[in-house]
Amino acid sequence: MKGSVWSDKRKSVKRRIKIHDLLVTNGEQTEINYFKKLSEEIRIKLKTAPSDSIQFDFKFVKGDPLVVQGEAIRIYEEAKRNNLFYNNVWLIFDKDDFTSFSFNQAILRTEKYSVGKGVQFCCLWSNQCIELWFLLHFIKLSTNIARKEYFKKLSKILNVKYEKNEKELVELFEKNGGELGKAVKYANQLLTEHKDKSYAKKVPATNVVKFFE
Repeated sequence: MKGSVWSDKRKSVKRRIKIHDLLVTNGEQTEINYFKKLSEEIRIKLKTAPSDSIQFDFKFVKGDPLVVQGEAIRIYEEAKRNNLFYNNVWLIFDKDDFTSFSFNQAILRTEKYSVGKGVQFCCLWSNQCIELWFLLHFIKLSTNIARKEYFKKLSKILNVKYEKNEKELVELFEKNGGELGKAVKYANQLLTEHKDKSYAKKVPATNVVKFFE
């Protein structure tokens, strides 16, 4: 994959700060596999940091986006009571077939809760699904398509049948010419194009790009 999986402005982290992030998702396989692989690459990129300076805690939560939001706050508050302090709390979920109310409110409540906390809370949402973020590594998609069509397009690009439980996504992106820079550029373009709409109506769009900024 052309371009670092970790933005240039974060490279200074290896010299000055400890990273301990919490990632909470209702994605049982795809999201966890992808972000775990990214966390491994981040440790490699910041190889001069002490071995214990970068840590990512992953939590799977079964339920809709509002359930994810509520559980993320509960985990964060419990950790704080136990003197465990996170730098960032990432909530990862898709619109999928969840209600617009649940999707919108999970994002809005997260934004409201994070004010004044001294820690970043950010929803890495995708509408309709995280496969849009994957596809943006190769092409820009501006039209709303069925979720099964994302699978077909990825299978064609990656030269393998795309499955939700794929554990080597980052390697497949690299092997087939995927570029993180493209994904960042296209994702931000889509967010700008849909900026005046409610979150549930921003489609296709993804906020996963915020993890890399």
